[in-house]
Amino acid sequence: MKADDNMRGSIVQKTNKFYAVIELPRGNDGKRKQKWISNPLWKKKKDVERDLPRLLTEAQDGLLHGATTTKYTELLKQWHQATEISLRHNSMRSYRWAVKHIDDGLGRHKLTAIKPLHISNFMIQKSEQGLSNTSLRMIYAVIKKSLQMAVDWQIIRFNPCDKVQRPSKLKYQASVYGPEQLLELLEAVKDTKAYWSVLIAVSTGMRRSEIAALRWQDVDFKDGSLTVRNTIIEGGIKKGRQPVKSKLSERVIVLPQYFIDQLTELKKSSTSDFVISREDGKPYNPSYLWRCFKDVCRENGLPETRFQDLRHAHATHLIMSNVPVKTVSERLGHYSTAFTQDIYGHVLRPSQDKAAAVMNSLLDPALANNAESPQ
Repeated sequence: MKADDNMRGSIVQKTNKFYAVIELPRGNDGKRKQKWISNPLWKKKKDVERDLPRLLTEAQDGLLHGATTTKYTELLKQWHQATEISLRHNSMRSYRWAVKHIDDGLGRHKLTAIKPLHISNFMIQKSEQGLSNTSLRMIYAVIKKSLQMAVDWQIIRFNPCDKVQRPSKLKYQASVYGPEQLLELLEAVKDTKAYWSVLIAVSTGMRRSEIAALRWQDVDFKDGSLTVRNTIIEGGIKKGRQPVKSKLSERVIVLPQYFIDQLTELKKSSTSDFVISREDGKPYNPSYLWRCFKDVCRENGLPETRFQDLRHAHATHLIMSNVPVKTVSERLGHYSTAFTQDIYGHVLRPSQDKAAAVMNSLLDPALANNAESPQ
């Protein structure tokens, strides 16, 4: 029985044990090679005959591009190089981290030998090591995408990761500063390097990478607004100031008057093109803004939250003040209103309760009268 002109299979019995012998194509040394396969379920010759066509097909698929000897670490390297070109820096950094973890755990395996059980056990091991849910999802994504490339390149026939359950996504409940806490925070950061980045984040809901890239030419004092056009990327191939990641991220934000007044005063003493900058006029890295914020919180006994929680605070207070979700979504630069609603659904609950109360006051008396009416 054969799969093509270069590959044949036969059945051999040795000491009451059956083997499927696959004749592999000649290697670079010109010599033919054999692969002997056994299975404890093969009790009779017809059992091997039944499985031999499948084994030949799998062996043939596995031989493309030398996959019988190709280890996962080699594919990971190729996949990473091919993917990194199109990635933004934050994604690039996350992928590098994930690739290192995967290479250390699964890289030594031959591609054709990786089974769903290997991946499942690896994911369990990483979970037991204390990796966060987000990290586990990133690792899973890299495994699946890299092995899918092996399928697309016809190195392997199936993606074993398809049979492994993806780690579920856990919703992060952002720490929201109340009005008093916001005032306390602004007082704590006053006269520190964190002041302007915190004030901008709270007043506009901008991302820290967008704040770092904000220039004076982006601020329209006459109109009382600013335009988010760029973002700062740290390190990597595309480091420096870059356009924001999507058309929806490029947006106009109307500014509160107190903020316009403060910016006007800051502009008078500024010698840089950037609204906040280092002494040499160059922009800060976004990570530096976060570190300054974290240090101030620690030194003043304030909750050590993420810098992004200032953005969440901005959105939450707007929603709680009955600003339309569509307007909030536009200020944040979200790709859809549905995405904003998904993040801030817990904040919208009081509005839902109010809507239910309105309908109750409208219909409850009438329905109660109907219930009391004689049949």
